[in-house]
Amino acid sequence: MMNFVEKVRFLSNMYDYSQTDIANGTGISKNQISKYVSGIYLPTLKNALKLSKFFDCSLDYLFGIENIPNKYNAPLGAPNFELFFERLEKLTQGKSLLSICKEFNLTRNSFYEWKYKRTFPTMENLIKLALAFDVSIEFLIGRTDDPKRV
Repeated sequence: MMNFVEKVRFLSNMYDYSQTDIANGTGISKNQISKYVSGIYLPTLKNALKLSKFFDCSLDYLFGIENIPNKYNAPLGAPNFELFFERLEKLTQGKSLLSICKEFNLTRNSFYEWKYKRTFPTMENLIKLALAFDVSIEFLIGRTDDPKRV
């Protein structure tokens, strides 16, 4: 399965988009696009959503978690941060946070920050959470009610 860098390169080649085309189409600076494509860092959730919309694919596809570009066959709305916090609470019930943190290289401090709604996870941590709980990123952030990944 392709990772984020490979997926962006693949989509760019498929649609014959240059980094300038992507920058112009998303409002993300060409410099940032270059850093994403080079693998220097992952985009913020805000920029990941812009890329997802630009390439007409889900975040799960964009980050290499799914092989289907948009299994939802419908435009996805904006993230619902309250739903994220509710879903995280339900997903963690009855589970050892320590074991989840160890297995997926998450800090307990971060988990408590999310649990008590003080901060929102980075894109990297959203990916880890989706994998940890075997749900889609789109479900985690409240853009769909379908928790299943393909």
